[in-house]
Amino acid sequence: MFIKRSNSKRGLGSKRKIKIIAAAAAALVITTGGVIHHKINAAAAMSEAVEETATVEKMDLQKSITLNGTIISAESKSISSTISDAEVKAVNVKVGDSVRKGDVIAILGTEKLEKQLELAEASLDNTVQKSKMDIDEAGRSLANAQNSMNNQNAER
Repeated sequence: MFIKRSNSKRGLGSKRKIKIIAAAAAALVITTGGVIHHKINAAAAMSEAVEETATVEKMDLQKSITLNGTIISAESKSISSTISDAEVKAVNVKVGDSVRKGDVIAILGTEKLEKQLELAEASLDNTVQKSKMDIDEAGRSLANAQNSMNNQNAER
């Protein structure tokens, strides 16, 4: 024999299951919220509880700064040369060396300058020789002019 159950009983069982599931879900949400609230409060309490103390002592303080740069002297002089076309053969000082009046700081090559001097002297000799020849010519022209004038005066 089979016994049939009515649908009304089955409906009451489903409603009961839903109520149990809803109660369990509510309990889970409440428990999770409580755990999160507890962790937040514990973290805040930990951060507030940390304190550091130090003993104060009187002492001299030193500050130091490391910098890179160029230091410029309060007294500096510029040097220049009127000589052009000369090669620098040697430099006798380094950056930062102190120099005094009369110190040789550089040696210039004089080969080109000596050649220019030699050419200038040759040009001067040529000019002097030409001038002498011009003077001699002018003297001869003067003598000829005087002779011509004397001859003309004598013929009169």
